[in-house]
Amino acid sequence: MVLSLHFILQLTFSYSIPNYYFSSDTTLPDVTLQYGTVQEISGTISGTLTNDYVYDVVGDLTVQDTSTLTINAGVHLRFVGDYDLICNGSLTAVGTESDSIVFTSGLSSVAAGDWGHVYLNYSDDDSNTTDNQISYCVFEYGEGENAQLYVNNTSVLINNSSFRNSGRGDVFLHWSEGAIKNSQFSGGSNNYYNINK
Repeated sequence: MVLSLHFILQLTFSYSIPNYYFSSDTTLPDVTLQYGTVQEISGTISGTLTNDYVYDVVGDLTVQDTSTLTINAGVHLRFVGDYDLICNGSLTAVGTESDSIVFTSGLSSVAAGDWGHVYLNYSDDDSNTTDNQISYCVFEYGEGENAQLYVNNTSVLINNSSFRNSGRGDVFLHWSEGAIKNSQFSGGSNNYYNINK
């Protein structure tokens, strides 16, 4: 079935609802319209993700130990399966108060544990001394090994971020240094916890 919707702004688009039949007054599921074009990504990644796209993560993403991944304000990463962002280099994900970076589920019906986690890992590259930075980010519906954000033997600065609806935990620091400021934790099975040296 294809349903055409018309808005006051004269915007028309088709939205397909599989196996959906109308027999009486029906409330349809919410549809979120997002700015930009969808781009599918997986594999080795570095450089900058811009908010010109919504990124559907269709496989694990890996940042090599000599590389940096920068994610600009307003970027949405939608994980469409149990995939991870594994960062062996450094991650700079700095949004703004009005334009957060979102790590979320890309499945049509979202639930806690839909995707893996962001894994910040120790780099043995001596030239990589940059702290990982996460500001004005939203982490939701992830699960991973222990948390939506797993930090292993490296450092991270987390500021003004939200962690919600996780399948296991929100932030896990393993033999790591970190600072978490002005951030919210809600709706997960476990909230922030920490194992340190």
